[in-house]
Amino acid sequence: MHAKAAIAMALSAYKKSYKGGGSSDWHLSLFRATRSLVENDGRSGGGGGGVRKKKDDSSSSSSSSDLRILYPGSHRHLTPALVFPNINFVDYDGKVGPLYQSDAAREYVVREKDYSEDPNYTFTKARYEALPKSRDFAEDSFDLLVSLSAGIVSSPCTRYVKPGGYLLVSDAHSDARAAFVSDDWELVAVWDPEAEVMDTSDETLQRCFRVVRCAKRRRRRDDDDGIDETNLPLISKSQVDESERVGTVRKRSFTLLFEPLVYLFKRINRDECKNDAAIQPIQKKRRKEQ
Repeated sequence: MHAKAAIAMALSAYKKSYKGGGSSDWHLSLFRATRSLVENDGRSGGGGGGVRKKKDDSSSSSSSSDLRILYPGSHRHLTPALVFPNINFVDYDGKVGPLYQSDAAREYVVREKDYSEDPNYTFTKARYEALPKSRDFAEDSFDLLVSLSAGIVSSPCTRYVKPGGYLLVSDAHSDARAAFVSDDWELVAVWDPEAEVMDTSDETLQRCFRVVRCAKRRRRRDDDDGIDETNLPLISKSQVDESERVGTVRKRSFTLLFEPLVYLFKRINRDECKNDAAIQPIQKKRRKEQ
């Protein structure tokens, strides 16, 4: 009885943390839009973007069952299991493990999921900096790495993502900017919460990670005052290091022009990018500046 009560409380805590969970959690639309883009990219054989689904389009193709998702620092965030059948949830807090392993949570996922396959998620108690050496965490085996406010997940976990795979990441702990200055990832989309789509337009991507060297954040488009945004410098590795070291935005020596809630990166396939032809223009510019 005690175990059942604890699991019920854990499921309740998930719903409380994410405003009821399921359709009430704004991440649900985010995960659906990400799935649409990743699946479309897989069917087209590459390209990394160009997909804009309507916000009420929850349709799924059979390819969703082939996608493997790694979510380090997941805590009690069960929502992606409603969109992706195959997920490896990872967290060092062992208290959240019983939630993922419970029949109650699985019944909830089965009831709320929007795909036809049976859910096949797992939970591993571990630090994302030191995942177990096993077939479940083989290098180059995941299609999508999720990093939402758990720290700098991308650095130690990139090796688990397939070349051409994706990183869905927030910048709450500077992980998105760390991915941007790395040589492993290219920026392909940002989350548009109003339209509930992944925005892959060049115009939007060109605005990302532009540095404004002043205390007051620039909130209007620079073409309103005659300044070309593309002439603003891109964030440097030293500024990313400063972001990680200082932490709070108020203490940093710079701000960013445009800061979406969530970014989507694609892992660069070295075999396909030997001539750098497939890398986004903004990534090429960043590498040239540095």
